[in-house]
Amino acid sequence: MPKKLDALDYSNLSKEDITWAAGFFEGEGSCGKYFGESYPNGILTAKIAQVNEEPLSKLHKLFGGNKYHWVRRKDKRGYFQWQINSAQAFQFMNTILPYLSAKRQDQFVQALKKKRI
Repeated sequence: MPKKLDALDYSNLSKEDITWAAGFFEGEGSCGKYFGESYPNGILTAKIAQVNEEPLSKLHKLFGGNKYHWVRRKDKRGYFQWQINSAQAFQFMNTILPYLSAKRQDQFVQALKKKRI
């Protein structure tokens, strides 16, 4: 796992790793800006949730961030979530941006523009 200070340096990643991450994010991920008491100006977040832990572990190893295991109350099914926030989310999205569809690119741009209501 990258150290916090090194987490923004993705220069060591191969194009294959970056395009893999972009494809995975394109199909499974989301990006948004969220507001709360702790972050009144908003916090940029990129995340992916699914039942298969392996690709999320790979993302975590490549890009840092956090990985969680959750269990749904309703059906007791477990799933995993990878999430990256703030400057790390910005750097991650900028790194994969050229390989994303126009729809996903726009999602990122809209998240950056979002203001608190």
